[in-house]
Amino acid sequence: MSSEKNSQYPNLLDLIGNTPMIRLEKMCTNPNVTLLGKLECYNPTFSIKDRMVAYIFEQAIKANKISPKTTVVEASSGNTASSVAMLAARHDLKSIITTPDTTSIEKIQLAKLYGATVILCPHDASSESPDHYTNKAISIAETIPNSFILDQYNNPLNIEAHYNSTAQEILNQTHNNVDFIIGCASTGGTMSGIGRHVKASSPATQIIIA
Repeated sequence: MSSEKNSQYPNLLDLIGNTPMIRLEKMCTNPNVTLLGKLECYNPTFSIKDRMVAYIFEQAIKANKISPKTTVVEASSGNTASSVAMLAARHDLKSIITTPDTTSIEKIQLAKLYGATVILCPHDASSESPDHYTNKAISIAETIPNSFILDQYNNPLNIEAHYNSTAQEILNQTHNNVDFIIGCASTGGTMSGIGRHVKASSPATQIIIA
């Protein structure tokens, strides 16, 4: 077993990114194909969303959009909730998460463990309804004078986070030799950022959203 690159880190945020790749040999028996998996579960909240949230926090702090007394608000139907809660806790900030009432209890509990207030919204609310979880986050933020909403679904920093980090890691780990990059999508930020960066240096690489 190889030794760890670093055995100690100053804080939890230093564990975000630089995730390893492994060969998925048992999932692909074709000798002419090398199938690799990037282990984003190695991020602190076990999700690639940590990258995006950390990047948005970093940029917001630089732009003075987040101050020591800011309340962070975000709508999330999944993993972003715990990422926001973790980053807020790290910066000693309050966080409020709005989420559909069908979100898994594990994801809700993890966000709460990091100190977030979680507000459940009806899963069947239409996108125009004030009770829809994305609209609820906006309305809550509007009632709090010093608040910041990440707006992951519309924020271009979502794409930029993966353009600047995840994509380059993939190119480095594959020695700029990758034919296909396959991933799933929720907001689309991950695959958009990766795709834009990789295609710029490797136009033949195909980006597939499954």
